Parts: sequence; structure tokens; C-alpha cells
Amino acid sequence: MNNIKILPIFNQSAPNVWEDFIYIRGLSMDYVYDYHFNVEDYVLALDDFRDTWRHNSMNFAFGAYDGMNMIGFIRGYCNDRTAQIDNLYVLPKYMRHGIGGRLLAAAQRSVIFDADYAELVSLLHAQEFYARNNFTPVSRGSNRFYKTLSHSSLTGGNVVPVFYPNATVARAVRAIAIKNNAEPVDIRKIRAQRTPMFVYLDAESKIRGLGVAGDTDKAPTRIQVDQKYMTRYISMCLGAKLSAVAHLHNNDR
Repeated sequence: MNNIKILPIFNQSAPNVWEDFIYIRGLSMDYVYDYHFNVEDYVLALDDFRDTWRHNSMNFAFGAYDGMNMIGFIRGYCNDRTAQIDNLYVLPKYMRHGIGGRLLAAAQRSVIFDADYAELVSLLHAQEFYARNNFTPVSRGSNRFYKTLSHSSLTGGNVVPVFYPNATVARAVRAIAIKNNAEPVDIRKIRAQRTPMFVYLDAESKIRGLGVAGDTDKAPTRIQVDQKYMTRYISMCLGAKLSAVAHLHNNDR
């Protein structure tokens, strides 16, 4: 299972994404709980995905991929400095190989600029999994779990996706552009188009570089790095992440 890649999904409304979510969720529920998804379940799940996407700008999602096939996912949104995790499922064939933990860790890293806490409602058989990952029930016997997110757990050299750049991110990337005497990236456009974006964080979780995917020949991929830091290395790290999600982004168009 070492070839499984965990990749951010910047545009959940892209073709087949929600269908993959529902397929994985349905097979997982069937395997673990012997619950068989029907047409009504499918419609309700699709409506839930759409509503969350439309009404929460700070959505996040990651897929676990075996080659080009999604075999697991996590999704949620941030509100009031809290990351609400709505779904985490893995196909039965891939369970108990650490993929769920990798998805959960990726989601927690990605909300560093938007959340101080994570919350979720756990199904019965998943409660032990969340407890192992340092989530705590809000009260004894509750299926609602929470966790205080520690930004200090991020070590230097982390490249994290930015699903919806907030004011903190906007200020940091503008400062880098000014230092480099370069044109800053268009944050409003990135937000509106859900353009893939990554930032490089130093040991103090400060942004030292950014990469934004291009969508046309006139708007190529842009990478900007604070010139006081390891420019070539950081550029290589950011470029690798953008390349890894390129096929997902290309399918959005």
C-alpha cells in the first residue's frame, strides 16, 4: 500500500468527485455495518455534498488514490476557527493499512490557517480509530469528538494545500511578491476558481513560498519564494505538489 497517494481535491464539484465519494462511502458502510445504500441514500448524500460546498467557502477534501482511482476520502469545512470533519471513508480492500490516518493527518495540516480545533461525529466502529488519533469525546459516551490542533506539530519543510486563501495567507504571499519585486498572485481569482495552491512553511509555520497552478498558456503555473530561503529547493517542492494534482485539476475543465 506504499504507492497510495493522498492528494488535495480543490474543486469538489468537478466531474465524478461526489460520485466517487458516494461509491466509497456506500461500500464502506455495507462492509462495516451491513448497511446497503439505496436510491434515497444516494440522493441525500449528493444533496449534502452540494449544500456543504455551496454554503461554506472554506471547504477542504483529500482523496486517497491507487493510480488514478480514488479509494478513500476525507471532507469537511472550517467555520469559527473549527474544522468540522464530515466524512472519512476508505474502500474495504484498503482498510487497516493506515490510509485513514494519512487522510486525517493531511486534513489537519491543511487547516493550519483557519482552525484551532477539529470536531466530528463518529460512527460506532470508528470511535477507537479517532481515539488513537488523539480525538476526545466531548463527554463520556458521546459520539461527538474534538481535538485541539497544534500548529507546532508542523515541522519545517511542510508544503500544505490552501483551499481558500484567507487574509493571513493573502498578506504573506503579497509580502513575498513585494520582496521579489514581482506581481502578486490574484487571490480573488484563486478563491473564485478554486485554483490549486500550495504554500511552503518554515519551522515556525510561516509562509516562505507559494505555488499556484496555471490553467492556460497565458496563465502558467506560478511559483514565488522568499529569496532569503532555499529558493531552488522550495521551488522544487512546490512544483512537485502542483504536478501531483495536475491531472485532477485538468479534469475540472
